Amino acid sequence: YADETSLAQFVGVYNVAINAVNLVYLALFAGALIARYGVRFGLMVNPAVDVLLVIAMITAGVVGGLQSVPFFFLAVGTRLIDIMFTDGTTRTSVNAVFQSLPPQERVGAQTAVEGIGVPVAIGLTGVTLLIFNALPGVTLVHIALFALIICILWTVAAIVVGRGYGASLLKLMRRRS
Repeated sequence: YADETSLAQFVGVYNVAINAVNLVYLALFAGALIARYGVRFGLMVNPAVDVLLVIAMITAGVVGGLQSVPFFFLAVGTRLIDIMFTDGTTRTSVNAVFQSLPPQERVGAQTAVEGIGVPVAIGLTGVTLLIFNALPGVTLVHIALFALIICILWTVAAIVVGRGYGASLLKLMRRRS
């Protein structure tokens, strides 16, 4: 961007777009998708789509360069879609998974994940980015490769949790009856 004003205008429009897309997805699609395809879908769609988009972003960065228009739009588009799925399907499904825990464990597990796990993960992300920034020769493609590894691990974790959710919920419900 030529100056601070241009950058600020882009960021403002981008934030409006993120919120608009998020609201439309939440209002029209998220509930229907979770109702139709279940918690397993809700856990897996975000990281799986992120894997595909990050692969496309890496390809655009290697082929067209980091200053290319496709790389830029894939980067901002990936963030927009990630937020949309996080708010619409992932968060809903994660909260549903907590319901499969015994009641005496549920609050403690949710508090640990949201109160400790999420802030620690955000902190580790910041430290990792500072380390990457300090290393000579590291580009956004390298950071995207690291993000790809994280997204693949996230997808695997979603598959494991999704598979165990139904059995755990059924076991809990049998115990209650």
